Amino acid sequence: MKKKYLYIILLICIIVIIAIGYFFFKKSNKLQNTENTIFTNAEIQEKSNLNDIVVIKNGRIENENLIDDFINSDSSQNNKLEIIQDNDKIIVESIKPEISENPSNDVMVNITANAGDGSVESNKKIYGYYILIVNGKQNGEYDKWQFSIKRSVSNNEVTLYFDAPLVEFTEIPTICKYSLESSNYKKKFDLKYNQRKDMGIYEIYDTGDFKIKTFGGNVNVIIDNNTYELKTALENKILNYNDIIEQAKIDAKYGICSFDTYVDGGSSEYYYYVDINNHYTILKLNTLDGDKDLVIGFEGPILDKYKEQSK
Repeated sequence: MKKKYLYIILLICIIVIIAIGYFFFKKSNKLQNTENTIFTNAEIQEKSNLNDIVVIKNGRIENENLIDDFINSDSSQNNKLEIIQDNDKIIVESIKPEISENPSNDVMVNITANAGDGSVESNKKIYGYYILIVNGKQNGEYDKWQFSIKRSVSNNEVTLYFDAPLVEFTEIPTICKYSLESSNYKKKFDLKYNQRKDMGIYEIYDTGDFKIKTFGGNVNVIIDNNTYELKTALENKILNYNDIIEQAKIDAKYGICSFDTYVDGGSSEYYYYVDINNHYTILKLNTLDGDKDLVIGFEGPILDKYKEQSK
């Protein structure tokens, strides 16, 4: 009888030990899973709110909108962008120009005496500059006259970098990288431009506010793996005409197409090179004489050629 009680007590002890072990195993596993999604950097763990930090873990990004907020922030004020990429802490500081809208006489005399000579230091004083700091170490200063912050996309990876037209691409510093899939980028459709033998301009749709035209080629649109003539897609409301220019703006932001504007009132061109068989330009007119039409034409700047052909 005593042995029976002894076995029962022993069994209860084993069950308790197993239960305790399972509890700590689950807790440890939960902590381990948490470490896979939340940064172990002590400084970040101390923060109660990660909404003001761009977080990149294993290529996936959160709070990407903070990058846009920083790029579009008021250049007359000092601003800061904080990024945690895996175990690296990256800070980009935007330093305002020394010349304010209403500088004091002393400040103006000092700046006038030392600025305006075209040097990097004078550009920093006149236009402001960026400071790049990685893990507490300053990696460079970039004046805003030469440099701007842009994105580019290659192999479904987004690179955020300092862009400068007059600087060799190999010397342009990278700020961070993350997967396009995890970004805020959205693509609703693809356009396919097919060059014609003639250079005619054809109106394919009238929105009521402006007209959509093709220049020198025919255009198809691909939506959900279905291909339509652009004219048919617009007429049957398969594609909203506003989506064409909105997609171009998004693509330009991510560097998927290049972008240029004109001083004719604000006309814009978006240059696409999708592959060797598909390259085209989207021209959104916004001229002083009121032309708002949207034109899809061949590769490269087409505004001047479009005006000539339209005469």
